[in-house]
Amino acid sequence: MRIGYRSISIIVNLFLGYLSFFIGLLWFMTIMYASHSFGLRVDSTFDDGLLGVFLIISIIATAIYIPACINLNSIIRPKLEMRKWSFIAFISIVFILGFCIITLTIQ
Repeated sequence: MRIGYRSISIIVNLFLGYLSFFIGLLWFMTIMYASHSFGLRVDSTFDDGLLGVFLIISIIATAIYIPACINLNSIIRPKLEMRKWSFIAFISIVFILGFCIITLTIQ
């Protein structure tokens, strides 16, 4: 049964790593719109008034994403019967792999 939970953990953390790219992209766009609204000419194609929209979307997405990461991994860890640091290393590698897969796919 541990193999099943390990594969579930891999799938969940690959997906969370995949989502972290989009959360980071939302925050990047928020920073770009904030710098544009403060008078820095980052890009002339930005529409005025979208800072609030991107800020709200970024905050809501982060507020859902971070507790989901914590809760899903805290539910899976006891079922895997791994030591804490081994589990952290395991999910970190899978999480970074999920992030790199989407990053390399987009390029």
